[in-house]
Amino acid sequence: MGFKNIALITKPFNTSEVDAAVTTIITLAQQLQKKGHNPIIITGRGYKKYWGISRTKHFEKYRGIKIYRPYFIPWIRTRQIFLDPTLFFNILIAPVLAIRYVQKKEKIKFDILHTFGGSPIFALTPTLIKLFYSNSKIVHTIKSKSPRFASKFFYKLLNSADIITVPAKSIKKKLINQNVFSKIKIINSFIDFSKFKVYNKKSMRDELKLNLKSKIILYYGQFGEQKGVDVLLDAFNIIRNEIPDSQLILVHPTYPLGKIKKKLQVELKKDRITYVEGRINVSKYLSASDVLVLPYTNMNNTEITPLCILESICCRTPIITSDFPELFEIFEKNKDILSCKPNNFIELSKKIKFLLTNQKVKTRLINNSIKKLPNFDSIRIANELDKEYSQLVSNNRKI
Repeated sequence: MGFKNIALITKPFNTSEVDAAVTTIITLAQQLQKKGHNPIIITGRGYKKYWGISRTKHFEKYRGIKIYRPYFIPWIRTRQIFLDPTLFFNILIAPVLAIRYVQKKEKIKFDILHTFGGSPIFALTPTLIKLFYSNSKIVHTIKSKSPRFASKFFYKLLNSADIITVPAKSIKKKLINQNVFSKIKIINSFIDFSKFKVYNKKSMRDELKLNLKSKIILYYGQFGEQKGVDVLLDAFNIIRNEIPDSQLILVHPTYPLGKIKKKLQVELKKDRITYVEGRINVSKYLSASDVLVLPYTNMNNTEITPLCILESICCRTPIITSDFPELFEIFEKNKDILSCKPNNFIELSKKIKFLLTNQKVKTRLINNSIKKLPNFDSIRIANELDKEYSQLVSNNRKI
């Protein structure tokens, strides 16, 4: 479909971070590179730890992909991140300047400028880019809902993009209702199947020093309030009394903040709760576990198709999550995954207990959910995006 220079413009990150956005952006770049294109990631400098000053490189090559971070002002150490005066520069101005810097450095012109983000501030990015790079085609991807994405003004700014991609009909409908007239395409989130492996449960429990006879409940990811980890802790306090051999494993990529940190410090004094911090081999932990629990309290700032769900399916581990219509656009309730009402730790404990004690249901959920995986293959999604890129470039040349 023709060679293309493609800029993937995303939020600040470290390549050492365990984050869905980081994982997917690099996977997409690798697939586009395999198709013969020249994808380059343009971003800011991420954090070693939350609210810390970053020390990541201005340029690096990671897994064969060039990553540029030429302009960045260190963030002020505040948890009120939207009060940070450097935000305007780092999120809006820096990408515009960086595109020019990279084009000059690489001696190229970008055919496609692909931006990512759902919050209002990110809606301004494609608008500013369009002002300075009108000869390039702009694609903007929204993978999650934002509680701050409410202003009609910001929605209308999205019309500066040539194409908007979303993973769910509910987001497309919302955009249309807000007078977003750009071409909106539904393109799924994706996963690189080759990076996940099903291990023998006994072997993994031996390796991870886990009790062979335990019923293991796993949660991994961020501990933000919307993730519902505190709800899971409350549910486990019921389960521990009803299933004596139950065990809860909580994995966080860096370290938790806020009230969940205080609650965690109290809960960890109890037995049968294991806390792991930092990067893990996800496949090994999933293979060693009996169930993955994702008790979201809302879907704000969470991918509509959470990467954890896809990873769990790859590793043949059944899932319990929360009742949200966005999730059930993709997975069938009680057929592919189990769910319960958000913020209801009593119902959650019952669902976990039911699944831990019902092998037939576990097997049925796994067999059904596996059938959905081809829809999220990274090669398939890269092909879909490539078709859209090619159509845009072709139309531009005709003009």
